[in-house]
Amino acid sequence: GETEAGLEALDRALELDPKDPGGLAYYYRGLTYDDLKQFPRALADYSMALKINPGYANAAYNRGLLFARHREYRKALSDFTHYLSLKSNDPDAYYNRGTAFFQLGEYQAALKDFNALIKLAPRDKNGYLQRGMVHRKLKHFEQAIDDLTDAIQLNPKSADAYFQRGESYFDHGEFDRAYSDYLFALRFKPNSGQVYYALAR
Repeated sequence: GETEAGLEALDRALELDPKDPGGLAYYYRGLTYDDLKQFPRALADYSMALKINPGYANAAYNRGLLFARHREYRKALSDFTHYLSLKSNDPDAYYNRGTAFFQLGEYQAALKDFNALIKLAPRDKNGYLQRGMVHRKLKHFEQAIDDLTDAIQLNPKSADAYFQRGESYFDHGEFDRAYSDYLFALRFKPNSGQVYYALAR
C-alpha cells in the first residue's frame, strides 16, 4: 500500500544520505512507524531527528505524544516543554503537557497549563473539562463546578463532564445535584461502571 511504499522511499533516502540534514527523513519515517504502531522504531527515528536537529519542534512534540501514550509522563513532559519553548502559542501542547502533569499528580503545574490553553482557545471544551478536574483535585469545588458547567455548555453530550461535575457536587455536599448529573452521564454513556458505582454510594 501507500504506507509501505512511503516507508521504502524513506529507507532509500536514508541509505543514500544517512546524515539526513535537518532530520526530515527520520522524522517522517518516525511518523510512518507511529501510524503502523511500531513504537520502538518510531521512538528511535524521532530521537534521531532531534539528535540531528535539536530545534525540530514537531519531532519533540510527536515523541512526547508517543511517551504519553505509553504512560512515560516524565519523558513526555520534557518533550512538550521543549516544544513549547519553540512554539509557545499551541493550545494542544498546553493540553498535552497539562494532562501529563495531571497524571503525575502535579496539579498546580497542570492548572497553569490549562489556564494557558483556555487563554489561547477560550472555547476549547477539553480545556474546561481538564481544568475542572484539576480544581476538584485541589478541592476548589466551586471553581471545578464552574469549569465543568462551561464544558457542558460547549459539549452538551459530554458524559465525562456531567460525571466530573457530579463528583464535584458530591464532594461539595450537594448530593441531589450530584445524583442529577450522574443520571445525565448515564444518558450519554449507558454502560459506565464508574457512574453506577457513584450512584450506589
